Amino acid sequence: DPKLASPLRRGVRRILSAQVSSRDRRLDGGWGYYFRDPDRRVDRWPRMSVSVWQIMALKSARIGGISVPDKAFERSRAFVLGALDADLRAFRYSHDPSWLSQAFATLPGSTSAGLFAMQLLGVERDDPRVDVALDYMAKRLPRQKWRRFSDREFAGNGAGNLYFMYY
Repeated sequence: DPKLASPLRRGVRRILSAQVSSRDRRLDGGWGYYFRDPDRRVDRWPRMSVSVWQIMALKSARIGGISVPDKAFERSRAFVLGALDADLRAFRYSHDPSWLSQAFATLPGSTSAGLFAMQLLGVERDDPRVDVALDYMAKRLPRQKWRRFSDREFAGNGAGNLYFMYY
């Protein structure tokens, strides 16, 4: 719909302006929850969830004919791939040290979202990081009837975690 072109371009510009630029490779190319405005707290740690939502939006915009710079995708790809934690054998939700020191250093949805982002960003199937994500997810396939799960089951194993199952 041609009437949507202008608002979509504005949306893409807003997403691009919020992409984190940092010399710290753990941060560069991702997106966080907070706007950069003097009246709100700025969370300097980009999150996998928010970043994948922005990647999806930018990819959709490009498919729809809106111009999106290749550099935005290159930087977001580096962010996503840089979130793979070899010790966890999963993709981090955040590199924030306070998050990583919690009982759950990542969330199941971070790995499934990371895998989806890799597909959107052109990571080939034979890339070993794809197998890491698939292995993580295969160990947490939904096999149970719906009920209220404990934090350990939900955050550690993905049980009942709709975000994990969505991706």
